[in-house]
Amino acid sequence: MNRALLLWAEDDPGDRAMIRRTLQRSSLDLKLVMAMDGKEAMDFISGSGSRPRVEPTIVILDLEMPRMSGWDLLTAIRALPGCEDLPLVVFSSSGMPSDIGKALKRGATDYLIKPLEPLRFREMVLDLGQRCVRYASSDAPLLW
Repeated sequence: MNRALLLWAEDDPGDRAMIRRTLQRSSLDLKLVMAMDGKEAMDFISGSGSRPRVEPTIVILDLEMPRMSGWDLLTAIRALPGCEDLPLVVFSSSGMPSDIGKALKRGATDYLIKPLEPLRFREMVLDLGQRCVRYASSDAPLLW
């Protein structure tokens, strides 16, 4: 069984803090790596820059980030050898159908709209952590 490694790209400091706190307080056997933007997330995956290379179980990303947007990150990850089937989940405040369609066309596995209510936000973060752990512990590929 592999230990789940969740790479989360989020530029909002308040959201990053809530994500980190929520997952640290959970009992999930999960390693969380937080990236402050798409460029940092790409550096983690590719092992470039000053970041150590990671092989995430799942990548969760926001769309509107500095340096490299989530749009560009989706395209860049899908172009990497061996990352064609890596689950990429968009976690964005945009619920516009055009954004959802565009993200799925660029290779997103799923698209979730960030809730405004803190309790619901934490529930969704926990659910994503649980999905990551289940996916990592499965011997057979899971349908996302």
